[in-house]
Amino acid sequence: MNILDIINKFPNQESCIKFLEEIRWNNKPKCLFCFSEKVNSVLKESRYKCKKCHKFFSVTAQTIFHHTRVPLQKWFILIVLMANAKKSLSSSQASRDLNLRLATVWKMMHKIRKAMANDEIRLTA
Repeated sequence: MNILDIINKFPNQESCIKFLEEIRWNNKPKCLFCFSEKVNSVLKESRYKCKKCHKFFSVTAQTIFHHTRVPLQKWFILIVLMANAKKSLSSSQASRDLNLRLATVWKMMHKIRKAMANDEIRLTA
């Protein structure tokens, strides 16, 4: 997969969230705390509320994308850039390519490397 594939497949935040929901829950959201499948959709940014334990959660909770302000499309692009780099990708270059602050990209790359070292991009609870 390359950058153009990512841009075409995930043109906006909603398409990225739908993809994560499909991979993580097979489009059937499950509470991350009590694992109940009885959840209500909350209109704000694809959040859910469990009917059993009454806690709020989203598809990005307990993943490397949790509490990020960076659009998921940029995360996906960075993952592809890192995976496709022959030797390594510098955070300075990625910062310029993604139009993000160097410190932000450095933290993102650190999280991605840690997830890759564990042989996972954490998408399951």
